[in-house]
Amino acid sequence: MDKLQQIMFYRELGLKLAKIAAIVNDPAFDTLQALRQHLHDLLAKKRRWKK
Repeated sequence: MDKLQQIMFYRELGLKLAKIAAIVNDPAFDTLQALRQHLHDLLAKKRRWKK
């Protein structure tokens, strides 16, 4: 389920599936860091919508 959420988030950002696969299947992929980055990106998107 976690991987599916990662995929969906990257799709929302507009990444192609091949690029997403490379990211989430990379042995160095850090799930916690990815979640932190997702939060940062979502908050930035929210701030842009409020303007």
